[in-house]
Amino acid sequence: MKGFFRINPVTIFGAATLAVLATVFWPPGFAGRLELLVQDLFFTIRGPVAPGNEVVIAAIDEKSIDKLGRWPWPRRTMADLAEKLSAYDAKVFG
Repeated sequence: MKGFFRINPVTIFGAATLAVLATVFWPPGFAGRLELLVQDLFFTIRGPVAPGNEVVIAAIDEKSIDKLGRWPWPRRTMADLAEKLSAYDAKVFG
C-alpha cells in the first residue's frame, strides 16, 4: 500500500483523469456552486478588509436634474461632466 501513493506519472495521469471525469459527469451547476463555495472559504479565511478612500461616487440627484434638465442629458452635457471628472484625475467613470 505504501507504493500506491507515490507521485509518479501513473498517479498524476490517474488523478487528472478522475478530475476530468468528475467535471464532465457531475450534475449541471455543480462546478459553479463549488467555485462559489471555495470563494466563500477564501474570503472567510482572509477576513474583513477596510475599504480604501480612493473610491468616490458622484451621484446625479434631483438638484442636478432641476439645474441641468430632464434625464437623459444631451451628449455635450455628459462630455462636460466627463471632462470635469477627468480634471479631478478620475480613472474610471460610467
